[in-house]
Amino acid sequence: MGKIIITSGKIGATQYSGYAVDFIANYIVTSKGFRKDETSEHWIRITLTQFAILGWGFGEIHENKLLIKIAFPFAIEMISEKVKDGTLKEFEEKIISRGTDTMPYPYDIDKISVIEGYEIEFPEEDIDIGKRIETNKLADSIIELRDNINALIYSKNNDVLLKLGQERNILYLFRRIDNNEQFAYAISTLGNLVNDINADLLKILIKDAPPDKKPFQLLEIFLSQVDSEPFNTVNIFRIINRIRQGFPIHTDKTDIILALKKFGIEYPIQDYNKAWQIISENYRLALAVLLEKIKSYSK
Repeated sequence: MGKIIITSGKIGATQYSGYAVDFIANYIVTSKGFRKDETSEHWIRITLTQFAILGWGFGEIHENKLLIKIAFPFAIEMISEKVKDGTLKEFEEKIISRGTDTMPYPYDIDKISVIEGYEIEFPEEDIDIGKRIETNKLADSIIELRDNINALIYSKNNDVLLKLGQERNILYLFRRIDNNEQFAYAISTLGNLVNDINADLLKILIKDAPPDKKPFQLLEIFLSQVDSEPFNTVNIFRIINRIRQGFPIHTDKTDIILALKKFGIEYPIQDYNKAWQIISENYRLALAVLLEKIKSYSK
């Protein structure tokens, strides 16, 4: 058995237009026999954009208790999903914006009678399923970063920056890679994610956008206009795209060798799963930097 206990909920600080609500949750897993139960503390941040609040019809909110209530069901839903998937981290953040799944406000806050002390119980089979699923926190983090980037962009521009042409491109992030064939397919799906940038939106966001620029170039121009801080997001995207072009077969191996080397991967690849994890981690890093840039843009 396992259970989550919410120990606190309070207003947090946020960098952009909206409200951050922080919940502290203790996750307790009951151990068998005489072994001690396992307890871990988790910080769950739910950020509600101003556009979402207004869209829900709440208007200007001056009561912290009401904000905490509004955010609470999102936190519980997020915690429940991540416990079952085995991906709950020490810190989680979800940005709630206007979207088809959040408009209108999907919950009844009159049903919320308690927050501090609220418990969620998980049957043993749910926890075991979470352990058996071929998943990992790296893939979960990538999905979370993409969602938050899109939520912030959507709140300001009513559109997303990172498109998702096919759901399987995300699902492949959760799989183990054991051979060249699996690696070739995995890097192809990741390449699809990297390249599926909303160029039409970027052309709108960039003043006097050059008509002949490709998506990576447009993203680079847009991010450089947000602030002058250095970033390597687009460079990582380009390296991943270059590696993608080398699998399964490519006549010019020199470029592929150089691209892999930039990630510290030797050619020919000996451990495909390790190489895949390194590339995925670089993609996660690129998204984390991109999110910080988007936060600056969304202020």
